Amino acid sequence: MSHPQDEVHLRSAIAAARQASARGDMPFGAVLVKDGQALLTALNNQVTTSDCTGHAEVVLIREAAAQLGPHALRGATVYASGEPCAMCSGAMFWAGITRVVFGATTPDIGTALGGPSLGARCADVLASASPPVRVVGPLLREEAVAALALSDRPHLPYAEFAAARAEIGTVPEDFLSQPERAQGSEVRVPFAGMADERDSERT
Repeated sequence: MSHPQDEVHLRSAIAAARQASARGDMPFGAVLVKDGQALLTALNNQVTTSDCTGHAEVVLIREAAAQLGPHALRGATVYASGEPCAMCSGAMFWAGITRVVFGATTPDIGTALGGPSLGARCADVLASASPPVRVVGPLLREEAVAALALSDRPHLPYAEFAAARAEIGTVPEDFLSQPERAQGSEVRVPFAGMADERDSERT
């Protein structure tokens, strides 16, 4: 079930996604909210830091722990412009997040950006979590997908982030040699084994 303020905070996450895209990173943003107050906003920084773990949700957890202390994360809600991947879902659980609200779905992300995928859905990863984590989404899906469409960068594996960073350098030769990617950075590599698209809310 969504709450009256969910759209407000999720729009802030989507705005952060647009900012991340504008500076050359992947188009994702996340917002930390506790007791109705937005505490921190984070942007994806995979390209600008050459860090494959720089997903918006992971950046949010790291920055919140450093700036506000671990207690700020416990019992809080994370609003993510795109459905959190398995890595981010696990990180949020271990940080003590108890509610996640997302915009664009994993299949939406695959359609818009292509690239590699873990395939697991956020609600599935957290389905047996103890203590439970509630997952709500998709919400404001069209707005979140529109933010993805602003990016001209496909989802890239870590080996290619350094080449993509700040639009300098070249894509590794072995990457270009692969037939399915020979068209360059605009290629859209389909996700494999992706679950059917669905709304989700689980505890």
